[in-house]
Amino acid sequence: MSDLPDGASRRDLLIGGAALAAAQGFATLAFARPGMAPVDRLSDADMVLAEAGAANAPKVGVAEGLKASAFLSSDDPFAPQDADFDTAVKQLQADRRFSVLDLEGRAITLDRPLDIDDGEGNPFTKPLKIVNGTLIPSDKWQDPEAPLIRFHSSSGNRVARWGLEGLKLKCLNRASGVFVDGGYINMRFRFLDIDDPARFGIRTRVGDSTGSDLRVEHCDITSNSADKLASKRVLIGLDLSTDNDGKVFGNRIQKARTAIKGPIGSFLISHNHFWQGSDVGLPRTDRTPVLHFGARSTNVVAVNYIDNGVTVLEEGLGGSGEARTMGFCQFISNIFTLAESDAAGTYISIKPAGPGRGLSNMLILGNQIRNIGGHAEKIARPFSVDTSAGGMVNTALGSNIRIEDNYFWGQVQPQSSLVEKFIELSKKKSYPVDVTGETPFDLDADVVTQIGVRADGDPGSVWYKRAAGRRGTLQVGNPVSGKAYLVLTVNAAGLFG
Repeated sequence: MSDLPDGASRRDLLIGGAALAAAQGFATLAFARPGMAPVDRLSDADMVLAEAGAANAPKVGVAEGLKASAFLSSDDPFAPQDADFDTAVKQLQADRRFSVLDLEGRAITLDRPLDIDDGEGNPFTKPLKIVNGTLIPSDKWQDPEAPLIRFHSSSGNRVARWGLEGLKLKCLNRASGVFVDGGYINMRFRFLDIDDPARFGIRTRVGDSTGSDLRVEHCDITSNSADKLASKRVLIGLDLSTDNDGKVFGNRIQKARTAIKGPIGSFLISHNHFWQGSDVGLPRTDRTPVLHFGARSTNVVAVNYIDNGVTVLEEGLGGSGEARTMGFCQFISNIFTLAESDAAGTYISIKPAGPGRGLSNMLILGNQIRNIGGHAEKIARPFSVDTSAGGMVNTALGSNIRIEDNYFWGQVQPQSSLVEKFIELSKKKSYPVDVTGETPFDLDADVVTQIGVRADGDPGSVWYKRAAGRRGTLQVGNPVSGKAYLVLTVNAAGLFG
């Protein structure tokens, strides 16, 4: 017994379903398969595919069209396939709300970037998503800085709701990956495999506009041509501009010079694996930033594996300007590793560009800090200041800093914003206290937050007398035997500076 309406065939129902989807602003658009029949001669099997496409993957056209300024071919680079692609592009309808260009699993070879614009180099202003295929640079490709896909935008009209999903960009170290040229809102890059990009995996340059709500999820950016020495590499995984409100989740970026670089703000970066590759030489001294942010990035970096590299907060990065106070970043429950590091290794570094910089609003909580390998030297400053740009930190200007409850594994000097000291009392009235090397970023620990004493008699008054910077004395009113416990904090902004 049929469940179709009286007098209706399965073909009628399927065509009706596609028409209904179109009426709602959705329609299927993909490459024509060789020998494909016109719609009125499609078989029931073909219509089932059409129905599934319309119902499950809304795919429609836009007014501006889509420019394919490239030579296009199938897997055979000598077999041009321009007609299929051009036909698909031209069939995009002017009255649709959202467009998905489905590559149908095909491999397309390009001589030049695939420019997403209106055909005249102006912004392509309607929502667009490209899915399900492979792009490869041909042997005619000239510029390693040029991306396989380039989205065009402008300062006056930020584009919205662009995306790529399920694509493989096989760059062959000839081309780069994806470039967003101008302002945007709601960009989505999901399940991309960007293999061996020459200069960058994904790059944004918003210029005098703004970029917000960038999402990069479950992507793999891998360099197969990387030099073993990180300092000789050029690849940036995510090369970002002054973007805000981004989410970078569940990605793997490996053997790049830097995984994420840019003066970005309010990014949530979580559940990623950033791997710099194996060690070179014993101990390993070659280091580049895995994460490279501006001085006041306001990013939250949580639950990542930051593998064999350093994180840097740099004043002035990417034109981010002067920052009298640095920090404003959170690192929570990550795994930081260095392999076979020398004593000068570090995990999080701040790089001021001028004198007298303060540090504030920084949380580094619950992380694992590891120095792996039998040839590793003890890392003296896991949280350090890079003075190579001529800048300095005022070590007395620490405010709202919580660097606590981190686990230091292997050859690493523990550091904390709250330094605990246990002092043996031996019937004297004064005991030296030195926290040098135990405070992050060489900050002063000038204020005692707790004092406890267990002694064989009445110690009288017990207090801490600051001497200079990270040194002082514990003063005891009456000479007794026993133990004293002190907790000193770096959070004494300007009290003695």
